[in-house]
Amino acid sequence: MSFFKKKKEKIDNDFLRNSIQKVMEKYHSVIENDNVVLKDVNITIRPKLYEIKKNSSSYACFTGYDLILPDYGFQIHEMSAAIGSDEKTALGMSQASFVFGLLGAAIAMRENIEPKRLGSIFAGHTHYWNVYIGDIVSMGDRQDKTTEMYWSVLKEKIAARIGNQKICAIKIYTSNAGDGNVTCECRINDMVQNDLSGILEEIARSWDVKTFSSDKQYIILKQDEKTTLDYPLTEMEISELTEKVMKLYEDCNESGTFNQFDDKFHALVTDEDLALEITKFIPEICAERGFDSLKYPDTLSLMLNDTEVPIYKTQLFSYVPIFNGVMNAIDNQVFQNTNRVFEAFIYNSSLYNALDKADKEGVNINDLGVMNMLYDMGEGYTLR
Repeated sequence: MSFFKKKKEKIDNDFLRNSIQKVMEKYHSVIENDNVVLKDVNITIRPKLYEIKKNSSSYACFTGYDLILPDYGFQIHEMSAAIGSDEKTALGMSQASFVFGLLGAAIAMRENIEPKRLGSIFAGHTHYWNVYIGDIVSMGDRQDKTTEMYWSVLKEKIAARIGNQKICAIKIYTSNAGDGNVTCECRINDMVQNDLSGILEEIARSWDVKTFSSDKQYIILKQDEKTTLDYPLTEMEISELTEKVMKLYEDCNESGTFNQFDDKFHALVTDEDLALEITKFIPEICAERGFDSLKYPDTLSLMLNDTEVPIYKTQLFSYVPIFNGVMNAIDNQVFQNTNRVFEAFIYNSSLYNALDKADKEGVNINDLGVMNMLYDMGEGYTLR
């Protein structure tokens, strides 16, 4: 008989990191600088425990994971939630959703396990891809499912939405509450695809279920080296550069040296096409976040040599990284005064000017419908 009560394990970020490291030991996993690194497949995981809260008879756990592929300069964030009878069980379920979902698909890509093939065309160039279809992580007791059922429906539409990226991560989430209410989402590199999400909603509505049921799946696309066109920066580098540009904007404003901004900006962003994209997109991305009750399409249009060219945002190599850089800068509050910088970019956007004009004319901006953006890229711009 023991006279000492067993010490309760502390469920925190260290516990989560250690748990993932142990689960992934077959890939020679180690913990480095608060990250879990899978040495054999060169994948880095940055896990975070957001919250564990007690409900009436269970615990709810919310975790997040940055998955980084250093060989490709690619990073994606995954959120996971689960319910368990105690804290440890809830965290284990939340972790398992990540391990068997996004991480499993990424490992399949790194080990080249049973790839499918896909072709796409963007800006006059043909691109070929290996497709790695991850397992479906499910809740509920539906039996009518196969690993490729979502891919078979969406593959042609996904091909129309990708460009010259080295890696594309497709997230699929479908759920039916059992009463006909559905929640569905399709993301490409973490950017919501409204039209594809609508297709998934129709699928979820067709389920014959009486209680909650859901599916989550990741599909990883890796472009062939022979069709991948050179680009001066990786996606992670573009996101970091975007944050630096926004911080430079604030620094020049706060120090009264805004007349030096252009020179410092072009010294920082040396690629002319990327410099133009960053200049055009940052204010509009801020405005879309500021007016988030409005509807925005999956597309944008570029004016190229007097011709309007519509494209999906996810086709343009830089758009998602710039978007992520803006979101990271605002969410992580890298500025001295985040609200002031955020508002300054909004006031410089075409979207704000259009909404301000509509408001002055007595138009309810919530009645404007879908907001389409057209960017004049001038002469000499190369679509990539």
